[in-house]
Amino acid sequence: MTRAAGGDLAGVGTTCPGWRAWRTRDGALAARKGGSPPAGPHARGGTQAELLAAIETAITTGLPAALRPAEDAALGALTAAPGPLPVRAVSGASGLHIATAARVLAALHARGLVTRRRRGRGYRYAPAAPQAVAATELPGRD
Repeated sequence: MTRAAGGDLAGVGTTCPGWRAWRTRDGALAARKGGSPPAGPHARGGTQAELLAAIETAITTGLPAALRPAEDAALGALTAAPGPLPVRAVSGASGLHIATAARVLAALHARGLVTRRRRGRGYRYAPAAPQAVAATELPGRD
């Protein structure tokens, strides 16, 4: 745990086992379950009490699944398309390399964010229900 000016964040780990807390560059507090700080933390707060409340909310409501930039690009290409697309078309529309597009689409399918139908030797992908895509939106994300 990190010892920050104005309070010891080690208490977050004892109050919420498995959570790691740190102070961000802007002076706010952030936390995530296990591991090192990611680009987008799962809980934020201005004070330790606010951070603990945000962690409790994340524990009770579940953490939203954040999309990586490549996933966001592929999902955006599928959403803008009039119908299901093969991997090559997603690659062209999103600017992703074809191997990256295939890997990202397989990951999005595993998470239930896109559907796929067998077409010949490959698949055609389409966005899943709007509720599944909306669940990936993080608060404060542009």
